[in-house]
Amino acid sequence: MHYFFEVPIPAGREESAPYVKNLKLSYGVITGMLVIIPPGHAGTAHLQLLHHDFQIYPLSRGENYHGDDVPIPWADRYELFTSPYELKAQGWNTDIVNPHAFQVAVEVLRPEQIGMQAGTTGLLELQEIVGLEFGE
Repeated sequence: MHYFFEVPIPAGREESAPYVKNLKLSYGVITGMLVIIPPGHAGTAHLQLLHHDFQIYPLSRGENYHGDDVPIPWADRYELFTSPYELKAQGWNTDIVNPHAFQVAVEVLRPEQIGMQAGTTGLLELQEIVGLEFGE
């Protein structure tokens, strides 16, 4: 299943109060992602993607996607086995005049489509790896 979202970031939006959009997906495994930063951003708009309020893209906590005229594709194997089946896109924009938008494409497959059994959530595994818990 392929999903496509536009995430508009209003002009002058502060990092302390980011714009948030829920990207509704389905039960399964994220197998591919694409974030497109269209021309004109000039590095002023910033985007992070979270699952259950935990930043998963980019994985480096506190970092964000920004740039100008940049496609950022990657393959993945992130499990969406716990409801709600969605990512939260949050962003801010230091450009006080122009709004900007990111484009986000997500591929989600059922576990059986990629030859795996449904198991623990990718979020729980990620928490174990980085040693963090919700609310930190």
